[in-house]
Amino acid sequence: MLLGIAKDSLFSRKKTLVLTFISLTISMLVLFSVEHLRLQVKESFQRTNSGTDLIVGAPSGQISLLLYSVFRIGQPTNDISYQSFEVLNNHAAINWAIPLALGDSHRGFRVLGTDNSYFEHYGYGEEQSLKFLKGGQFNDLFNVVLGADVAEQLNYKLGDKVVVSHGVGTTSFSH
Repeated sequence: MLLGIAKDSLFSRKKTLVLTFISLTISMLVLFSVEHLRLQVKESFQRTNSGTDLIVGAPSGQISLLLYSVFRIGQPTNDISYQSFEVLNNHAAINWAIPLALGDSHRGFRVLGTDNSYFEHYGYGEEQSLKFLKGGQFNDLFNVVLGADVAEQLNYKLGDKVVVSHGVGTTSFSH
């Protein structure tokens, strides 16, 4: 009897029942989609910078430091002194460290200042190491390594001069 009354009540409100069912279905699809996207983004972040346990920088937003130092997204954060880097690098609990100086550019392309430890330890994707199409690691203070896409877009060859500008714009008055 009680089930019959409930059934009759539902059938008398067909439109409301259908709209409620559609709303619940859409809500669940959105919830599951967002959760799937969150897991995919988390996995992608973990694969992008493989083998790195800690990123150290001057006091600033943690997300800003991660996004700019790893993905070159956003604005550069403050730097720590090179002496602070050396203290970290010489600490017994640290196996390796890579110095990064960010915030300069060349003709609109961001510049990363570092040393050869970047090429030895930096891994991307599924622990893939960086590879050189031409040339090799730094052997002088004023050497540069260009990404293949940048070299192609700017039509650079080995031995060409590069002028670095402060800031991330396409033009600068201080080089």
